[in-house]
This record gives sequence, C-alpha cells and structure tokens, in this order.
Amino acid sequence: MLSAIIKREIEFIAERMPQENIFFISANSGALGRLEITSYLNNIFYLFQQTVLCLHKASRKAQDLNQPDLANFFRAKIREEIGHDQWARQDLESLGTSCENVDMAKLSP
Repeated sequence: MLSAIIKREIEFIAERMPQENIFFISANSGALGRLEITSYLNNIFYLFQQTVLCLHKASRKAQDLNQPDLANFFRAKIREEIGHDQWARQDLESLGTSCENVDMAKLSP
C-alpha cells in the first residue's frame, strides 16, 4: 500500500535527520545564531498559518466533491493546528522581534 511506503520513508528520514541535517547538528551543538533562529521561527510561523488556510480549502473542496468523511477529517485537522503559529509568535517576541515584521521575500523557498 502506498501510504505504508510513504510512512516508512518519512520515518527513515526523520530518524536520520538529527545526525545528518546541518540545522539539527548546529542546534544540538549550540551553534545556531540569532539570525538562524529568527529565520527558522519566521518560516515556521508562516508554515503554520498556511497549513490552516490550506486545510480550510481542502475541507471545502472535499465537501464540494461530496466527500463528507474527508471534509470532516480536514476540519478535525484544522482544530489540531489552530494556535500553533502562536508558539512561533511567542518565541519571536521573546527574541525581541515580531512576526508582523516578516519579510516574505526572506522566507525559505
């Protein structure tokens, strides 16, 4: 089944990341600077906001396609995701910056 293959691949990558990903390695060693942390938090703030918007669109589309179970799944995911952007906002504020000042051109592609 395709979902099982994808799940195994994600788990494999996630298991290796702490040892192979430069961001994780730098974070674990305390080598990340203020600029890298602020950039990460700006990106994660944006990601969390966009996730909720995309889930709303997906729920509406599923409803339009007469897929009520799928629409309900997306609505449940929305409830799980709401507020996650506030974690990033609070972390940015603790660094003395604000997500209102996010320069969209500087977000990671």
